[in-house]
Amino acid sequence: MKIFFICSLSGKKKYLKNYQEIINYLSNEGHEVIADHVFKRDVKDIVRFDIKKHTREFKRLISEMRKCDAVVAEISFSSTTVGSFVALALQNFTPTLLLYQNSYHGLVVGDPNRLIKMSSYNLNNLDTILRKFLLFVNERKLSIRFNLMLDKNIDKFLAQKALETNISKAEYVRSLILSKMKQ
Repeated sequence: MKIFFICSLSGKKKYLKNYQEIINYLSNEGHEVIADHVFKRDVKDIVRFDIKKHTREFKRLISEMRKCDAVVAEISFSSTTVGSFVALALQNFTPTLLLYQNSYHGLVVGDPNRLIKMSSYNLNNLDTILRKFLLFVNERKLSIRFNLMLDKNIDKFLAQKALETNISKAEYVRSLILSKMKQ
């Protein structure tokens, strides 16, 4: 699996060991982790970028992220750049794990997006959290398309259920099938 890692460069002083542990775990599990943008530069380098270099680097990172199966974001240190990448990942329907130390009070806590997983972590439980997220990503990989003709009443029912549960109609039908399979 290809995983994009994003974190605050300003937070490297405080959280560098955590960043490395996250990437090491994912790499050791056989995943390709895109994280060179974190370790090969720091805030001082970015301040020296001119507009053209910022634009080129941003486009390169977005292109890399769009090719990934998942995004892991370490959000303990507040960063608008990390927030932007998380928003773009979700627009691209990419499952995203938000990891934070202690407590987190950002707006994303209330986001009902089914692709977001959030977790407070420490170095003792990090592997368990990452393993669960990777299982979640694998479950989300859909490879077979199935078309279904419905009458208006069924469509209306599905639309209502999707609205109530804040998921798509297809996701609602998929959840019904999965629950029947577990019986």
